[in-house]
Amino acid sequence: AKTAKAYIPTWQQAQAGTYHSSAALAVAYSEDNTFAFKNAHALLKFTVNTDNVTHVVFHGNGSEAITGDVNVTLGEEGVEEVECLETVFTSEKWNEETQQNEQVSETKYGTWVECYAYHDDANKYFAKDQTYYIAVAPQKFEGGVTVKVRINEGEELVAKTTTKPVETKVNTILDLGKIEYKAPV
Repeated sequence: AKTAKAYIPTWQQAQAGTYHSSAALAVAYSEDNTFAFKNAHALLKFTVNTDNVTHVVFHGNGSEAITGDVNVTLGEEGVEEVECLETVFTSEKWNEETQQNEQVSETKYGTWVECYAYHDDANKYFAKDQTYYIAVAPQKFEGGVTVKVRINEGEELVAKTTTKPVETKVNTILDLGKIEYKAPV
């Protein structure tokens, strides 16, 4: 078996009918002339039922790692294991003293994936009833999963959650179904 280091993005741009090419993770290894790439991610599939969703966020209830740097182990039968590694995440944080945003780096596991709809100012929402996909590392979610939506680039709302065990596998699709939410009153 051979291991290759790769990356599954934590923030993925939505693309109706498929997933963004930057999230595609395929690896290959060969010691002869035969060279076959194998998908090393699982996919989450969903649609949204309204036209004001800007982000869809997915995470395991046990904070399982599903994005970021990964080691992909290949064997004779294909992908044997995808192991998530600690990843450096950079964000901006407001500094009261300097009155400026500062870059802050933190090393942690990518325990969530966020799919965002905007491509430009004119197209910042998921298209209603279109199918979308998100790439994640295969994982067992013993305590279930949660899907949240962000509407009108504002409040994050829980759309779906389960405490039943859920598993994603290499080169398979977990159908999350229609993502629906109740707007706060």
